[in-house]
Amino acid sequence: MILIVSIIAFSSCTNSPSETADALSKEEIARRDSVKRAVMKFVLEEDEKKKAAKRGALLSIEAYNFSHDLIKEHLKAPSTASFPEPNEVKLLSLGDDRYYVDGYVDSQNDFGAMVRTEYECWIYYRQNETVKIENIDFK
Repeated sequence: MILIVSIIAFSSCTNSPSETADALSKEEIARRDSVKRAVMKFVLEEDEKKKAAKRGALLSIEAYNFSHDLIKEHLKAPSTASFPEPNEVKLLSLGDDRYYVDGYVDSQNDFGAMVRTEYECWIYYRQNETVKIENIDFK
């Protein structure tokens, strides 16, 4: 709704062929330019918000997948590890490229029995694209 109104406001600020720069007052030109800038700023901000949300979603899935590798390092039989789908675990963005994963893994213990181990993992993406583990807790 806001975008439609903004586009209408934007289009109403463009000069019609019958209007010339001489016929418009300096104030009217300034007002129209101001509206055009505001509309463009809004459109660009919305685009950036969408890109940030998409990036956050991708990074949260990457954090979830990365947690698998970390958890496997602590298992007796990592090749038997079975993790749930991302929609079956708690996966949160904590802001500042930090993510929280609360999940579980099914794997074999020393006796070959399948057991479920619940875990929490905090993951941080650094500026240079490396990943840092802040903490892993087994419940």
